[in-house]
Parts: sequence; C-alpha cells; structure tokens
Amino acid sequence: MASFQYLTKGKGKTSTIYLRLKNRPHYDITKSTGYTVDLSKWANGGLKRNATDATDKKLKIDLRDLETKILRLTDATPANLIDADWLKNTIAICKGEQSSNLELSDYVTDYVQHIIDTAHTRENDKGGLGLSESRIKSYGNLKGMIDRYQGNKTYRIKDVDKAFATKFLNWMLKKEYSKSYALKIISDLKTVCRDAIGNDIEVSKQLLSIKAPTVKNEKPIYLSPQELETIQQKELTREAHLNARKWLILGCHIGQRGSDLLNLTADNHGIRNGVEVIELTQQKTGKAVIIPLPKVARETLADGFPYGIALSKFNSYLKEICQLAGIDTPTTGRKSIGKRGQRRLGTYPKHELISSHVCRRTYASNYYGTMPTPLLLQITGHSTEKMLLKYIGKPSIDYVQQIADHYRLMERKAEKTAKMDIIKKAVNE
Repeated sequence: MASFQYLTKGKGKTSTIYLRLKNRPHYDITKSTGYTVDLSKWANGGLKRNATDATDKKLKIDLRDLETKILRLTDATPANLIDADWLKNTIAICKGEQSSNLELSDYVTDYVQHIIDTAHTRENDKGGLGLSESRIKSYGNLKGMIDRYQGNKTYRIKDVDKAFATKFLNWMLKKEYSKSYALKIISDLKTVCRDAIGNDIEVSKQLLSIKAPTVKNEKPIYLSPQELETIQQKELTREAHLNARKWLILGCHIGQRGSDLLNLTADNHGIRNGVEVIELTQQKTGKAVIIPLPKVARETLADGFPYGIALSKFNSYLKEICQLAGIDTPTTGRKSIGKRGQRRLGTYPKHELISSHVCRRTYASNYYGTMPTPLLLQITGHSTEKMLLKYIGKPSIDYVQQIADHYRLMERKAEKTAKMDIIKKAVNE
C-alpha cells in the first residue's frame, strides 16, 4: 500500500511543499505540489495548529483535498504505471491545472507532442488532412529546443508570455542558433499556444503581443554555372558519387526541394508533346508541376535514371563530390557542429556548406533573368517575384539590370529588323 507524506526543503523563510509517494519496491517518488508555506507555521509534515489565518486555512483544505485525491487515484492505478511523470501529471489534474485527458496536458512539451501525435488528423494549408513531414519535423525541433532550454524546470502553456519569449529567444541566440531559426521557433511556439486555446487550456494574456518577425536570409549558397561545369567534368570512380552527381545535376535544372527531388523515379520522367519533362506533385504545396528538361539534364538522364538514395546520404555525398571537384572557395554560412548538429555561422570551404537545398537555390539563382519570371515562379513555387528575390538573395537593383537587358534585346531586334528591311528593299530594286 502506498504511503503519502508532505515535505519541505531548505531553511529559508518560505519553502515549496513537496509530496512524497512511496510503495517499495515499486516506487519512491517526490514531486513539487506547487504550494508554498511560511516555514514558521510548518512542522512534522503539516501546518501547525496556530496557523489559523484565511490563507493558512485555505492551504490546509487544499493539501487535505490533494492527499485524498492522490491516494484514491493511486489505489486505482497499477503500481507498474506509477512513475515521476504520472505523479507530476496527477498533481496537476487534482489541482485543476490540467485536463484529466493526459493528451491535453498544459505543459508545453506535452502539448507539442499532442500536436505531433494528432498530425494525421489536422487540417493542412492545402485544405486536406494531415500535416506535412516538414511541419511535423518543425514541431519536433520546437519540442527539442524547449526541452534543452527548460532543463529540470517544466513550463506550462500559460507561462509563455513576452518575458518568456524574450528570455527564450536570447538563450537561442547565445547558443549561436541563427536569428531566422530562433524566430521560427518562437513563431511555432505561438502557433502551439493558439492551438491550445481551442482545447480550453489557459494561455497568457500577452500571447498576441509576442512578436516573431522574419529576418533577412543570410547570403544564399548556390553553385554557379562554372562550378556546375567543373563538377560535371570531374572524373569520379565511386558508384555512389556518380549516382549522387546525377541527382545534383538533375536537381539544379528542375529546381525542386530535396524531398521532392529524391522521391522521383523513372515514372516521373516522360515525353509531353514531344518535349522531355519531369512531372511531380510538390509535397509542401500540393501543386502539380511539369518541368521541361534542358539539354544538360536530358544528357544526364540519357543512360538511365539515378537510383534512390536517403536525404542524409545525399547530403554527405554532395560535400564529398564538391570537395573532389575543388569547390572550396571560403564562404560564409552555417555548418553543423557537435553531436547535436548545432549550426554555427562561420567561414568554411564552400563544399562543407553544400546540402540538398543547393539544388533549388542554384536553379532559382542561375535561371533568374534568363527565363521569364512568371515561368520560373511556376516551377519554384514562389507566389511572387519579391519572394523569389528574397529567396535567392538578389537586391532590388537586379530589377534595373533585368529591365536594361530587356531594352538591349528589344533594340537589337529592332536593328536586325531594320537591316532585313534594307536588304529586302535592295533585292527588290
């Protein structure tokens, strides 16, 4: 049978009241009740008889009520299911701080996990059911970040106010996470809290005041046409490298995200109206796209479609291929450091910063200004040219250059037409 005991710790003026629940050899657990007490009024696991003011009387009632409920739930729960998490949640339930449905725990990390667990039933941006893999991954990143930040302390949804957001953001920046990533974490945290409102979980009144502005991207990393040519011409001996290079060349000429690129098979490769194309449905947007293949991509696929490869392997092989090809210009960017793979800003040989996302950025960067922008937007999936320019890191001055190039092209066409008219006139005469 379980034994129950209230404890205090320390010798200060006040102390938190802890609850110890013991049933050896099954468990011996001590957890905070969240109540505090003036130690001058406390003795032998309870309030003294002379503790008679209104606050003391309420605390006596609360502690007696908590003991009754905990013991009743303990008797109804198999001993092998009682552990520290069970006691923490049960205390919160008995105090009315948390739903009796443990899936609706008001602890931040618990609620994030609830969202992950119910991702398949949640409405997505496309109006259907089921969150995308990338969205689920974002929630997993949020949960991991909160876990690292809070340590032994646990935060509830209602604790997420402006002060919390500021401290959390500063902590991430001190840990050298990028500003854009840290603000994305704050934005996702706000989304979690807003979702909790729909389940009648208390949130901070300051929630809507928490700001998570987007920041300008660090200089995007892409491969220039000259670097791509160098990679194509490099003699490779490993089959894995040859296969990964095929994916790289294809990716740099169809402009799709790594997950979409590596899900392609020979079934996505075909002929439409005599044009060799890749057809796919983008995972993130749900948009069906048909991409005509330029000559270099057609030549890459001439001897067969590349075989499937995991994204992590692809990223590793890309770095190795680019290193072999001498893509080592000192470049500013973020590189994963340490066991947790924390991304740190620095200057590294360019090949160390290459990953699957270089395919899409390379396509957008190299084709911008040479392909009509509306057509380019159809393939990259950006909704506006402004978003595309931000993505590839091009300033607004590029508009000037693009318009100037257009004028020169029109002028050359006009000159050519005038010359042809003169020739025709001379022939006719």
